[in-house]
Amino acid sequence: MVTLHDETTLGASGYRSILEALEEGVVVQDATGEFVTWNAAAERILGLASDAVAGRSSMDGGWGTIREDGSALPGEELPAMVTLRTGHPQSGVVVGVHRPDGELRWLSVTSARIELAEFERAGDR
Repeated sequence: MVTLHDETTLGASGYRSILEALEEGVVVQDATGEFVTWNAAAERILGLASDAVAGRSSMDGGWGTIREDGSALPGEELPAMVTLRTGHPQSGVVVGVHRPDGELRWLSVTSARIELAEFERAGDR
């Protein structure tokens, strides 16, 4: 368990270790929706290898994301993009994602805007 006192000493490698220990898929995106980092669980859930995730974005076509009613869910309506646009977190939004192997996976997605200094780009400051 990490206490508030220990938080400043945890560092990026500590956070990475925590992400990798999670069974839940975690994807960190920048302000444009581009994937900055993710954990192995996200790769497993999405059915993608690390090199297939690198450089991708929520806004890329081809995700085959659908709503609960089966209708297409455009990239700009994905929970992370709604959070980036509005600043409001999204919680428990159910979406279907078609994996490359054809399997449809139903996900409960939660998104929140957080500031991570290690992912700031020079132009974002």
